[in-house]
Amino acid sequence: MNDKEFNLTDEPWIMVYTVTGERKEMGLREVFSRAHEIKSLAGEMETQNAAILRLLLAILYAVHLRKDANGNAVDLWDENDAARYWKSLWDERKFNIDLFNDYFDSHYDRFYLFHPERPFYQANIEKGTEYAVAKLIGELYQSANKPRLFASVTGEGLTSMSYSQSARWILNINAFDDAAAKQQDKSDGSRPTKVGWLGRIGYVCISGRNLFETLMYNMVLTDKTGEPFKDGEAIWEKESVSTRERVTISVPSSPVELLTVQFRRIKLKREGGKVIGGMVVAGDIFDQSCSNIEQMTMWKKDKDSGSWIPKIHDPSKSAWRDYPSLLVRGDEKLIPGVIRWASVLEKNGFIEKQNLIISLVGVQYGGNMSSIDDAMEDSISINSRLLSDFGYEWNHRIEEVLGTTEECMEAYSRFRRRVFVLNGISEGAKDSIKGRVEQDRVKIYYEMDGAFRSWLSSIDPDNDDMESKMNIWLKGRLRPIMMAAGNRAIDESNLRSFSVHKQDSDGSVLDELRKFKTAIFKLTGGRNDNIERCQKLC
Repeated sequence: MNDKEFNLTDEPWIMVYTVTGERKEMGLREVFSRAHEIKSLAGEMETQNAAILRLLLAILYAVHLRKDANGNAVDLWDENDAARYWKSLWDERKFNIDLFNDYFDSHYDRFYLFHPERPFYQANIEKGTEYAVAKLIGELYQSANKPRLFASVTGEGLTSMSYSQSARWILNINAFDDAAAKQQDKSDGSRPTKVGWLGRIGYVCISGRNLFETLMYNMVLTDKTGEPFKDGEAIWEKESVSTRERVTISVPSSPVELLTVQFRRIKLKREGGKVIGGMVVAGDIFDQSCSNIEQMTMWKKDKDSGSWIPKIHDPSKSAWRDYPSLLVRGDEKLIPGVIRWASVLEKNGFIEKQNLIISLVGVQYGGNMSSIDDAMEDSISINSRLLSDFGYEWNHRIEEVLGTTEECMEAYSRFRRRVFVLNGISEGAKDSIKGRVEQDRVKIYYEMDGAFRSWLSSIDPDNDDMESKMNIWLKGRLRPIMMAAGNRAIDESNLRSFSVHKQDSDGSVLDELRKFKTAIFKLTGGRNDNIERCQKLC
């Protein structure tokens, strides 16, 4: 067996869709030489695509924080200088593959998946939690009481996998692994296993029309203060790689370092040209208060420390419901770095007017974070002008509209609970009522989903009247959805008429329906005469 085997710069292993619709594997050199011809990454799961995109970004930083498109040294002075430099790379519309080939040639030995001293994204650990291939792929996405999410892996795929698959999955494990890795060093119990870093953040990226655009949109050159990022060392550039487990490190100061932190120490085991398993232990850990360096997450204020920490995605919420965390700027708000940077580029006129896709990826962990119960991905489409200073007021109005939408849903919940009580369900059966109300809410949000996405993507700040556009959602789409939900709540009671419903001192089902519809009219901007008309019709 060769000591050195499967060099990732040359061997095909990254799954992509080309702009012509072909799905194929490419090596790193081909990916960067054809990035403008690649539609998107096409790995087995979106979590895997996120991990691979971060690797490609690390390489992009390693090349272009040091050399421009012509091979000259880079020295960025301020944010405007950084934006102009970004534009010079963008205008090429493709990468200078000679620069990337020079880089890969100079670090060629560090990109072997199997190497006696420096296997790529691995460490020569002597002990660790032993895992079969099923863990390295499918079992990572199953809990004890549900079938595999990655159910397409069957037969031989459960006992072995190709080198190309292995390369993709070790990136995924490093990024999203659960906290079940057994502790080998028992001398320090104060450092519990953390899940992989991408499992601890609300991952956000901007997707372009091809991979070149996607990489460029997410190559952020300044921190939240506008200070250009400094150069750093990728993990494969370092003289040595730690084999110790649970090592607390300083927050990386460079995106090159951040994007290649080894959150897991992994060692693959091969046999007969296949990977048959491997060892995994917990790796590096750093403070999650890292808003100056991590650019691909949503943020929230920590109640105890007051510092900004990553806001994890809620799998039960569609991406559009998190719009304020993504795009609404303010003194007490921190938007993702990739969105902030896109705003800088838009302000400088470096982004042509178009609809941009903002993509979210995340996982939901099970008990004690020791298993992954589910994986999610979602996206929204917005007009790039919403990123500009001109879009500032628009975003705040959209935030207000979303607040009104939530108020309407709360009004519905109160109404629905009252209907259940008037239908004879005891107020003491709170869990039963809560569950049934939540089922209704899920249905209503589902009905809103397509309507809101369509409305949001249609907003054109340059040509639309703001209040008219807001009313299209509030009065034209939200109001009918809520009114229909109120009627449906009564129809689904399976009673022949309102008269047979229970009535108490606070009123009847008909009274509750009138109150609910009146509330919806008021919330969605109904005039007093319309409210009175609604009450009569009800």
